[in-house]
Amino acid sequence: MSRTYPKALLWLPLLSALFTLVSLSPSEARRPRPKPKANITKALKELKWDMSHNAVIKFIEKGVTKRYEQAVKDAKDDLKIDELRRKEKADKASIKAGYVRFTGQRTGYEVSVLKDDFAHNNSETMLRYDEGGIQRYYFFRYDKLWKVMVVYPASDSEGFKQLVSQVKGAYGRPAKMNWETPYGGARRMVEAIWQDDQTQMVLEDKSAFYSRYVMRFISLSAGREIKEIHERKKAVKEQNRSGSANSIGVDIFADEEATDDVVDQITGTKHEVNMNRLQEMKADEPQGE
Repeated sequence: MSRTYPKALLWLPLLSALFTLVSLSPSEARRPRPKPKANITKALKELKWDMSHNAVIKFIEKGVTKRYEQAVKDAKDDLKIDELRRKEKADKASIKAGYVRFTGQRTGYEVSVLKDDFAHNNSETMLRYDEGGIQRYYFFRYDKLWKVMVVYPASDSEGFKQLVSQVKGAYGRPAKMNWETPYGGARRMVEAIWQDDQTQMVLEDKSAFYSRYVMRFISLSAGREIKEIHERKKAVKEQNRSGSANSIGVDIFADEEATDDVVDQITGTKHEVNMNRLQEMKADEPQGE
């Protein structure tokens, strides 16, 4: 059976884009008709690239206020109205609590679906806002908005295909599509990309590992540079990790005394270690500042 997406998934007007049809003269009709440009930036509504995080907070608060105003109008008694006002205040407080600075500390996002979307010690921050089962993330560098990320819960095996079809209905065929064939499985689309002169929109299927679909809106003017920085930092980190692992590996297979020295250097504590015992570390829950 086909799945109908809840209205919350359509918080951006993905299906409301209209294109102007221009009548062509006979001479013009012989020329290849240009494809209409997808106005991806329009989907951001009042959000503008380079906005500060305080401006984005006000944008989110405006939507919260509008939603609660309607609920208050529909309320039947004063007790219900008072309850709604308290919930509205708590919702707005949670927006500011979702602001994170990536300054080298462990946040928990390093092992989440966001792990490749930010870098520490690069003047980057992020604002998170949850609405139902959907999470929205607003990314900043030098306190200037450069990326908006929306994370949806994945549905059945056809869910991503249906989501891509919805976007195609508004913006036409993607500029690029990426596919993969899992071992023993069928070929499937995992990424679709649309773009206009200001914004790139990427739909990505992350259901295999995170049970999520991801939609990213990326500023073209800032996104390329920041992505290159992320890739360089990631490459250096992996190189350092590989070098450390090789160095430790050599010592681990040396004599027993040398093995103890390595463990002591890592932990900073003199103690005996049972090398046959494996411990599993759990990731911290994401913490805002």
